[in-house]
Amino acid sequence: MSPSLLEPGAAGNASGMMQSAVARFVAGRTISTLAVTERLATAPDVGLKVVFEPRGEAA
Repeated sequence: MSPSLLEPGAAGNASGMMQSAVARFVAGRTISTLAVTERLATAPDVGLKVVFEPRGEAA
């Protein structure tokens, strides 16, 4: 995710998370749970979309 889409200060304020935690997520230095990702999606102009798609031919 691009820092321009998810600015740590604004996203932290919107989601109630510390700016440093958001910065680690944006930099890819942490693996997030879906619950944390949902919290980050409360930032302005950011949405979360979880999609299940077929992998191709059935095994």
